Amino acid sequence: MIEFKNFEYKKEYKELIETFIPDAGNRGLVLIFEKTDENISLSTGDYFNKLTLDEYFFIESSNIKRGLYNLLKTYTGKDLKWGMLVGVNPLKLFTKLIEGYGIEEATSILKNGYYLSEEKIELGFSILKFQNPIRKTLYGKNSIYIDIPFCPSRCSYCSYSTYKIDDNLINDYLKVLSYEIEEVSKRIKFIPQSIYIGGGTPSSIGARNLNKLLNVVKENFKNPEELTVEIGRPDTINREILEVLKSQKVDRISINPQSMKDETIKALGRNHSASDIVDSFNLAREYGFNNINMDLIIGLPGETGEDFFNTLEIIKKLKPESVSIHALALKKGSELTQSGYYDDSIEEFQKIRDDFIVNEGYIPYYLYRQKNMYLNIENIGYSKPGKESLYNIAMMEDIQNILGLGLGSTTKVIKDDKILRHMNYRRLKDYVENIEKNIEDKLKLFGGSLDEII
Repeated sequence: MIEFKNFEYKKEYKELIETFIPDAGNRGLVLIFEKTDENISLSTGDYFNKLTLDEYFFIESSNIKRGLYNLLKTYTGKDLKWGMLVGVNPLKLFTKLIEGYGIEEATSILKNGYYLSEEKIELGFSILKFQNPIRKTLYGKNSIYIDIPFCPSRCSYCSYSTYKIDDNLINDYLKVLSYEIEEVSKRIKFIPQSIYIGGGTPSSIGARNLNKLLNVVKENFKNPEELTVEIGRPDTINREILEVLKSQKVDRISINPQSMKDETIKALGRNHSASDIVDSFNLAREYGFNNINMDLIIGLPGETGEDFFNTLEIIKKLKPESVSIHALALKKGSELTQSGYYDDSIEEFQKIRDDFIVNEGYIPYYLYRQKNMYLNIENIGYSKPGKESLYNIAMMEDIQNILGLGLGSTTKVIKDDKILRHMNYRRLKDYVENIEKNIEDKLKLFGGSLDEII
């Protein structure tokens, strides 16, 4: 239990505390934070510590957060590399500080004000430097995300709205999704720079259905510069799927093993092996796909640093054009979280990751963080030069309008300095039954049904 006395509760305070002590609930800890005059204290059981709040920032809540950080640092013996940042996208803060103060002062504020490590400051600046010329090609344009919420099985770490393969369910869903695509495209002129089809596992709906969907997309939107389809799992990849993707001119695919250890793959609830992943990757190469991404997860249950190293050794031989390495995030709706899983291992994983990236010539090109992340690190997308995903940068950095289509998808519209959002229903039944409302509410973000979004 966490209790705040004499100062207003803020969600970011709780998130910071849970970053330091993610298993506080399981341990039955009662943490009491109290503000008195210019002091702030932490008491739990027989433990007590008090310190004086400083005035580094003009905003009191930021100074209270600094106080909480220092109390928790002393109590736990931890010093977080991302300091007191708990938001999804730290690069937004980097950008804001650079624009307001310049690189040198921004560095000082990140280090001394927010307590970031030099390592993370350097990482953030390097990604921004790499992104800058790409961002110039993205501003003022738009992208589309389409969700296919079907999978052969549900992975234990997953909290997304996904459904097992059912032909009737798939047919019903695709009818409604096609209707949404057609209606929206009639009412706004939306020209996408990139289109990303994710899920779920889009290839799980089969070659015929995937071909139908891609035809609907192409009939209603102009051909984008970049068309990505996730075909994440090898138990959904075959020659028919790859032939459809090739004929539809899909130029970027994602095959997502998460791990190359058979025991881990089985424990996740997947019905394939590491060798199946290798075979699927090689088959995609046979069909001429030269922009393949692979997703991996650090911190999966039972995995050691050696296991992660061995996974990367296999990835090294495959030579994908990009690799996205995520830290396990314990999300509320996942089987892992509900089972009470928790781990706080040493950060050898991060060194193994970083050595691999440097040695194989990958460049970090986007970054984001989530709550309850393993080792409090970050998710990073790495690519070979020229193979970065336009969609990932545009979406993560909120620099384009994103039209979300399908179950649980989010539409984002940038107006002045504000970002307007609309999320489609996350339950399949609700999405199907309320499709007209979804469409109308989405169109309102664009200022009505007749606006031209180019």
